[in-house]
Amino acid sequence: MPYYKNRLSFWQYATNTSPSSPLAHRNLGVMLYFAGNIKEAEASYLKSLDLNPSEPMAHNNLGVIYMERGDLDKAKEEFLLELEINPGYKQAIDNLYTLQDLLKQLR
Repeated sequence: MPYYKNRLSFWQYATNTSPSSPLAHRNLGVMLYFAGNIKEAEASYLKSLDLNPSEPMAHNNLGVIYMERGDLDKAKEEFLLELEINPGYKQAIDNLYTLQDLLKQLR
């Protein structure tokens, strides 16, 4: 499989060949995030949500970017949106608690 050199190239290929797949864009965002390409990861998550506003994990992943960036209001909004779509998603719950702890420290 020439398009599978690594996970990043695989998901880049997936978004190129299936541009309407929110899953492909979300997973490309994950790979970009882990590669340190935060702005590109954010764009991939936003594209995924543009294609499917209820794409599982995409709001949570965006929230992580916003939290790291210091945009805590946007992060909270994204975590809450994730939990509306995906109630009980442990990672979003944990991220929301982390955010709340951060907010307490800032007060």
